[in-house]
Amino acid sequence: MALGIPTTPVMAILMAAFMLYGLNLGPTLFTQEHRHLTWTIITSMYIGNLILIVLNLPLVGLWARLCLVPYRILGPIVLAICFVGAYSMRNNMFDVWICILFGILGYAMKRRGWPVAALILGLILGPMFEHNLRASMGMSGGSVLIFIERPIAAVVLNIDSYIHQCKL
Repeated sequence: MALGIPTTPVMAILMAAFMLYGLNLGPTLFTQEHRHLTWTIITSMYIGNLILIVLNLPLVGLWARLCLVPYRILGPIVLAICFVGAYSMRNNMFDVWICILFGILGYAMKRRGWPVAALILGLILGPMFEHNLRASMGMSGGSVLIFIERPIAAVVLNIDSYIHQCKL
């Protein structure tokens, strides 16, 4: 979170939620302006872990038995909760259709073996990439050569092309 790079799919979703509320993630999150929010997040994670320990130790048998519920029963319940959650955000059926659309997209990606986390990362990092690309292009007067004229950028591009050639 300190670098603004999501390391797991869960962190990507959390960062997407922060971006929806207008927070710029990265080193600026730890400055004086957002100091209270940063420590609130850290404290809430500690409290959440403590609550999980207190709840999960006595209920571990119940959670294990939940895995025995057949998918034909559990699946519709999970879908109904997702649809109710999507509708209740803004009381709009459009949100439910978007939920269905992304569910179908996720199912298709899983069937083809494509990583769903890559899509989430792209949705989160896309706006930041576009903003920084525009800033770079503006500094160079609209020339794409800025990405190969600078030594650091040239080294990074060469490493990237080498990795793709070697398929590491």
